[in-house]
Amino acid sequence: MTYVKRNAVVKAASLVSGTRLNVLYGICETQKTISTRKLEHYLDKLAEDMRLDGIHFRELANKLGD
Repeated sequence: MTYVKRNAVVKAASLVSGTRLNVLYGICETQKTISTRKLEHYLDKLAEDMRLDGIHFRELANKLGD
């Protein structure tokens, strides 16, 4: 399996299982409150991961289209 395919499978599995949200779920389970700054930090990380996934999947779609 090529790197691109393997990476796509890993990213898809992560999206399906929801593992990226584990940190936020953990916060919800253990804390009554969270600072806006701390929440923004976690959301920024999640948003960056999603942007990188979008780039990866766009590149994969371009390769499949060739």
